[in-house]
Amino acid sequence: MLVNLCVCLHLFFVLLFRKRSIEMKILPLTIQFENYKSVNRKREYQAVPHLKKDTVNFKGNFLQDAYSNLNTVIDKQILPFINESKLLYKTLVEIQNGINKIISNFSSEEINLMVRKSNYLQPEYNKSLKPYEAFIIRAEKYKQNLNNYNRIKTILSGENYDNDDIKATIQKADVTMAEVNPELIKIKPFTAKYDEIVKNIEDANEKNILANDDKELYQKLIDLKENYAAKVLFYEFKIPLPEALKLVQLTKNVKKELEKPTKSLMHTLKTLEHLQQSADGIVQQINTYKQSKDEIGNFISDYKNKENKFPTPAEVQKAYKALTQKCDDSAQFHTAKLDEYFEKKYNQQNVNIDFIVLDEFLSTQQKTVETLSAKKKEIDQKYIAENNQNVLKELGYGDSLSN
Repeated sequence: MLVNLCVCLHLFFVLLFRKRSIEMKILPLTIQFENYKSVNRKREYQAVPHLKKDTVNFKGNFLQDAYSNLNTVIDKQILPFINESKLLYKTLVEIQNGINKIISNFSSEEINLMVRKSNYLQPEYNKSLKPYEAFIIRAEKYKQNLNNYNRIKTILSGENYDNDDIKATIQKADVTMAEVNPELIKIKPFTAKYDEIVKNIEDANEKNILANDDKELYQKLIDLKENYAAKVLFYEFKIPLPEALKLVQLTKNVKKELEKPTKSLMHTLKTLEHLQQSADGIVQQINTYKQSKDEIGNFISDYKNKENKFPTPAEVQKAYKALTQKCDDSAQFHTAKLDEYFEKKYNQQNVNIDFIVLDEFLSTQQKTVETLSAKKKEIDQKYIAENNQNVLKELGYGDSLSN
């Protein structure tokens, strides 16, 4: 029994002398054992004694002293800081919300315009292109086939793929890809005109931007974003008000726990230690904040002086509405040229396209590209297998990984 008593006392003093230098009053403790059964005077036991859940009872001001130390820091340093900084912090938050509203509106309008510009070239969105959708789809498919063929042909021209089979396949593919298809010949003039119009629309889109259309407004937005949006967040982080408020609330919770315990002593002790560490950290942040207080005040004054000069969300929306209309007009202008060209070169000359024949030709081209891709894949897999086999032999594993 003496041995077990010593063990318990040892546990008690380990808990007592932790890192925090809190003066504590050591009071009597009660130790109880279960499953104790004496066999003889040599103090032998049938079962190892163990502590009950409430074996160690700290009766007195042990936790109360720790709480008092924490509460002193809160009363003398944390609460005065909260009262002194809350108005400043509130002002920064209001500035941040105002800036975010303008910038968010700016970003949203810019994204909407970018999407609208991309839709100018999509028949499903641009009604002016809808009559030519069948032409556009085939023209894009033809360009895709050529691009894919040239890419795979360039790869197969490398020394790793230099063999008679590849050379013969490429020669045959060249004939297929260069085949003069009557329906393709008919569609090529339209394709060339369409590519010209696409380029004109894209060039117009690059020029029709807010930086060109309303330079003054754009510069104000950039100034607000680069010189104020980031700074206001920086200064908010300089003021540890949210952390201080959270600490006060958690300390109140601990006080309730001390008055009506629902958790273990060790849990409450660790909570107090953690809160004390948080308090120490917040005090350091408060000292840093005090050094930056004048700087924060100057920032607020500077913003207030310029606030009326910054664009409002309504002004941003108005500017982008005008810019969007300008882009729409430009796209419509260039698309109208396609109408004129098609009427003159196709309708008036009664040029008809057999899309079934054209689709078969485009499908043959695609299959040719797929055949070359399959050849490349076959050679790649063979090379990898041979390389792995050689490595295995060098390592002494023979001809198989399983060996």
